Amino acid sequence: MIGKLFRLLLDSILPRRCRKCGQILTIEGELCEKCLNELNFIFPPYCRKCGHPLSEKEARGKMLCASCLRKKRFPFRLSRSALCYDEASKNLILAFKFMDRTENARLLAAMLKVAGEDIFKAGVDVIVPVPLHYTRLVKRRYNQAALLARELGRYTGLPVDCFSLVRHRKTRPQVEFSGFERVRNVKNAFSVPHPEKLAGKRVVLIDDVLTTGSTLKECAAALKKAGVRSVDALTVARVVWERKIRCKYLKLFIIFTTMSICGKRGRTRRCECACVRGRRHVPIMLLCSGTTVIRSSAKFSGSRCLSAGLTS
Repeated sequence: MIGKLFRLLLDSILPRRCRKCGQILTIEGELCEKCLNELNFIFPPYCRKCGHPLSEKEARGKMLCASCLRKKRFPFRLSRSALCYDEASKNLILAFKFMDRTENARLLAAMLKVAGEDIFKAGVDVIVPVPLHYTRLVKRRYNQAALLARELGRYTGLPVDCFSLVRHRKTRPQVEFSGFERVRNVKNAFSVPHPEKLAGKRVVLIDDVLTTGSTLKECAAALKKAGVRSVDALTVARVVWERKIRCKYLKLFIIFTTMSICGKRGRTRRCECACVRGRRHVPIMLLCSGTTVIRSSAKFSGSRCLSAGLTS
């Protein structure tokens, strides 16, 4: 009774505000009704391995996305995300990550708990956040993944280990790279100095956003090298790739068609577009119609080039 009265008094002096837009809340919760409706939560059907949303047509089969059907080995036992990373969720996550809005950790961890229901049912022994290099930790003052892991541990009652997995090599921010460059940037950047602490355990990795998965895959490789029993990945949001070109012959046809449109005979040009092979941005070196393409990248959806331009 006294607690309820104290809360009413506190709300009248310092009213609760929406974590995303800052409006005064008139309902229970952390977000206003408008912001809550704008968020794109990931619900079934989704790939039973990587958690990528599936269309109704794809869901009729084995409940696997095209990428997982092609892969013989998957770096994680399961991978799940709570939200699609888009304009609606970007502000909420970036404010938490870069603008000291650490109070958002509790809300985002609650989303992780719901999204990771399959993972927790399969069994988890310890929660491990993706680590920061100590130089970046000093600069940012906190590790957003560790804050998420701590709040998730409170919700689930599972132990949290923030020290066994370390980033021993300083890397540049992944946002500066795309595709294969992301893979090279974090290659062999993680290690487990004391593998006996995690050997034989079922680990769930926590991070804020999954884009290409390069960082999480390197973490999983380091954990498996240390002898863990299994590794799952759980993130607040993930980038959803709407469409992929699955036929390599169709890819080649589109690439050569784009080069013939972009180039002029006898002149050297630089193509500033980007080519997506599945989820990876692949630089292409081509000689087409007498035009030397120094550096080519092209972003395709279906059979149309979404961004193509030439600079001298």
